[in-house]
Amino acid sequence: MKAVEAYRQAAMEKFRITREEAERSIVEPADDTGEWAPKSKAVIYLEHGMGLEYWDSRFLDLCCELEALAAKIAKGPVGYVECINAAVCAVYE
Repeated sequence: MKAVEAYRQAAMEKFRITREEAERSIVEPADDTGEWAPKSKAVIYLEHGMGLEYWDSRFLDLCCELEALAAKIAKGPVGYVECINAAVCAVYE
């Protein structure tokens, strides 16, 4: 399973968002119009209301929980979340 799909499914489960919200929030690097992380496995836009907020005091914990859930769904490692700025994160190996 690709990282994008694993993280989308994890976000839908963790944050109770819809498939549409997940597809808008988590994209393939080739589909990232801002070109924030062209060498990543996935790009995560925080501003689309996913439930992952940079300013949340639990932000790092939530990133780790999302990563663990994505790995569980994919039945193996899918990469870790790295914050690029307050609005964008990326998944790297």
